[in-house]
Amino acid sequence: MSVQDELELGPEPAAMTEADVTDALHVRYGQVHGNGRRYAVAAGVRSHAGFDARRTADYVAMDLWPSKGLVLHGHEIKVSRSDWLRELKEPEKAAEFIPYMNYWWLVASDPRIVRDGELPEGWGLMVMRGPLLTVARKAPRRDAKPLTPTRLAALLRAVAQSSAYLAQREAAREHDRWYCCHSKNDQCGTGREGTGFSPEKTLVMCNCTQVPELGPCEHQRAATAGEAS
Repeated sequence: MSVQDELELGPEPAAMTEADVTDALHVRYGQVHGNGRRYAVAAGVRSHAGFDARRTADYVAMDLWPSKGLVLHGHEIKVSRSDWLRELKEPEKAAEFIPYMNYWWLVASDPRIVRDGELPEGWGLMVMRGPLLTVARKAPRRDAKPLTPTRLAALLRAVAQSSAYLAQREAAREHDRWYCCHSKNDQCGTGREGTGFSPEKTLVMCNCTQVPELGPCEHQRAATAGEAS
């Protein structure tokens, strides 16, 4: 990539964390259809179960549709140029997983991280564009070795952990959507596009007891704080 190319990309965006990129992958592979989720997803997949694990794949997604071949997508996330250069010097890290994946992707938080000619043969490239991921280079499909029992166990464990995380996050969103406060017998509009929480209105405490593990919602906290003052 030339200096001119970098200038044409514009100013550097705000720094992203690996967690930010992982959440973007959750969105990309979060398709839900009439028969449920299309992909089973897993962040932080170890190479083996138990203490035999040597490496970790940042993200794996399995297509659950037989019509699409039930393929496995593996992902290596990079959020800095220096991290990517270290990856190039240690090809054995990705080599631990690539033979078992049908597609292998580098996922970069910024297109500047990867320069022309650096992407290894057989890798695809996704880059962040705003809050979403776009495919900069499509990964070629490869034949994958069957997962050994210990690798399958490690993948399933990561799927279970990621599923719990996603379920908790969705429960929190439902909490905000459904257990909102009321003002003058009208919903305050939390979660509705074009409206919002209006702190100047008289608040009535909402009933969040159906999801006690999440604690009081923001409106309960606001009302309680008002009473305390």
